[in-house]
Amino acid sequence: IDPRTIEIMKYLDMRYEGQAHALKIQCLSGKLRRVEDVAERFHEAHYNEYGFNLPKGNIEIVNFHVVGVHRVTPPNIEKRAVHGSLKDAHLGEREVYMESEEFLVPIYKKENMPSDAILKGPCIIESDTSTVIVTQGFKAIHDEYGNIILIKAGVDSPE
Repeated sequence: IDPRTIEIMKYLDMRYEGQAHALKIQCLSGKLRRVEDVAERFHEAHYNEYGFNLPKGNIEIVNFHVVGVHRVTPPNIEKRAVHGSLKDAHLGEREVYMESEEFLVPIYKKENMPSDAILKGPCIIESDTSTVIVTQGFKAIHDEYGNIILIKAGVDSPE
């Protein structure tokens, strides 16, 4: 791992002596050189959060956190090109019990659904690894990556 792709962040959980609650204060980059600088940042944060501070009050450091973040290149996820039709994906119908009612619902095979398919609930989308139940009042969008996105009726589709 290239060290230039790693970011180290340091935080102190601080509070005034006798208090039960603490504030998380991020230490600025570099080494902790002056305790007074961190104390000043705590007093300012306490004032911003609670409307007062105690500049002459004793401060306790409750926890010290170190967080390391490694920046990576996002993966290149290929789009899934399925050129079937909903008719090809339709497996039949099944009686199911949903929301205190019995429905005769269509069953679809996800792997055979076209990439831009939109189904209105109630219906069931089956695959080798999962089953998606689309209840009444929802629609399912099969996107170009193979995801099934459920949208409540009356809500715009994601763009």
